[in-house]
Amino acid sequence: KITATTSTDKVSKSTEKVKTTVKKAAIANVEYVEKKKRRWPIIILLLLIVLAAAAYYFRDKVKAYLGLDTETKIENMKIILVPEKKMYISLETLFKILPTNDEKQVFLTKYNPGMKEEKLFKIATNKYKEPILRRVYLQKIQTEMASAKKRYVGIYCEYELNKHKYPMIIEIYETGHVQISLNNERLLEDKRFDNKGKKIEIHDFENMLKETYNDNIGYINKYFDHSGVSLPIFHTFFSQFVMIDNMKLIYKETIRDDTRIMKNLIQIDNALSSYFQIIEQTSQYTKFYIIPMFRLKNPKKIIATFELVDTKKRGYELKVENITHIGMIEYMQYYLFSLLKIAESPNKLI
Repeated sequence: KITATTSTDKVSKSTEKVKTTVKKAAIANVEYVEKKKRRWPIIILLLLIVLAAAAYYFRDKVKAYLGLDTETKIENMKIILVPEKKMYISLETLFKILPTNDEKQVFLTKYNPGMKEEKLFKIATNKYKEPILRRVYLQKIQTEMASAKKRYVGIYCEYELNKHKYPMIIEIYETGHVQISLNNERLLEDKRFDNKGKKIEIHDFENMLKETYNDNIGYINKYFDHSGVSLPIFHTFFSQFVMIDNMKLIYKETIRDDTRIMKNLIQIDNALSSYFQIIEQTSQYTKFYIIPMFRLKNPKKIIATFELVDTKKRGYELKVENITHIGMIEYMQYYLFSLLKIAESPNKLI
């Protein structure tokens, strides 16, 4: 009996020890897991810092791989400035008060009273009362202004940037809406300008508008101040009162294996026709539609062209037209250069 009791006690003690050990192990495990959980945010933060540092250190290589080191050239743009409130401005009075002189770089003002009415012009002249601009060029400016059906006052002026001149057409409507054409492609073809191929960035266009456009509009607003009429002043492209009617971008890129890549674009067209459609393809260029993956307020068919301009170096111009939002500049850069990367080996991704 004594031996049996002793054995039972020993078993009970052993069981208690095992339970205590298991309990301690469970508590220790919970504490370890909790500590690990508390460490995760610190580990993630450290990883993000390391990745950010690596991205900054290798930023040039990353940009080069994605094609984002390529300079963006804004060829030209057309924008519409909307007044903050409903208004009416007398075009007849506006035309009368507008000056035309070489000092302000305002060379032509035009009043178009409507379809059946006679158009009126004021032309800047030199001291001999001769037009500063050639007759042929004046005719070209008139052609580039709005159609005869619309009532407006047009102003042709020029802006100087880095010793190069750039054309600007301002069209003011009765409702206070103002349409501005910057760097008109056809006007730039004239021998008056020697800046073909010059790189113009978005801030250059902003400076053109803030200095030349705002100067002219400020003069008009000062005159009409007593009547409560105020035409829109330009501040930034990101304003809700600025609408981009059209913008053209150009990128330059050397494409080594261009023949194969251009052929592969057809394969991409077949697989992704909802976002990418080839219109025309020759040995010199490929023209296609770009359908963005999001909705735009003023949708236009965006047309892109990969055009071979240097046969020896396989240099291409990547052109994009009909852009209607300022944020599309970066989007198009990612789109075009990602498209070229996919076209290198489309079977891996399609």
